[in-house]
Amino acid sequence: MRKDIVKKAFVKSVPVMAGYLVLGFGFGVLLQNAGYGVLWALVMSLVIYAGTMQYVCVELLSGGASLLTTIITTIMVNARHLLQHSHDPALQKRRAV
Repeated sequence: MRKDIVKKAFVKSVPVMAGYLVLGFGFGVLLQNAGYGVLWALVMSLVIYAGTMQYVCVELLSGGASLLTTIITTIMVNARHLLQHSHDPALQKRRAV
């Protein structure tokens, strides 16, 4: 029974996985063309919440922006996610309890 559930879940997740693979491959090519290695890709993938910000970071760093400027920009872009979640009605109900 459990294998059947896992198989169904995997089949349903394939379209999303395909999208992530394409975007991840594109990010890797862009990062490598900018002169950065696999370690940068791993760190950026673990640290940056907004996937589009990974692409922006590559452009900022390869365009001459300092690491500090890139980090501050990333925090500002990612802050929209925190603000969005802080106004989520479901979270407001949990906090009231």
